[in-house]
Amino acid sequence: MITHVVGFKLKPMSEAQEKALLDAFNGLVGVIPELESFHMGRNVSDRDQTYTHALVGRMADMEAVGRYLKHPAHVTVVNEHLEPVMIERHILDF
Repeated sequence: MITHVVGFKLKPMSEAQEKALLDAFNGLVGVIPELESFHMGRNVSDRDQTYTHALVGRMADMEAVGRYLKHPAHVTVVNEHLEPVMIERHILDF
């Protein structure tokens, strides 16, 4: 089992834009078969604010992670919702 974790630093955005981004990512569950569990949300910690948002997904193995990354639904969400607001990201797979 692989846990795929991504921390994002995103540009400021409107509530509507953030809702669309989160809905689009969280809507991948049931669309991409490799996702055994998945959630993306805003960092609500009052401590270190290095990352504004994070996602956590669980997949069977690294091959499943690769299929998820190339899936057309994932590519569309990244291109339409994430790329316009992303400053940086850090990825961990364990």
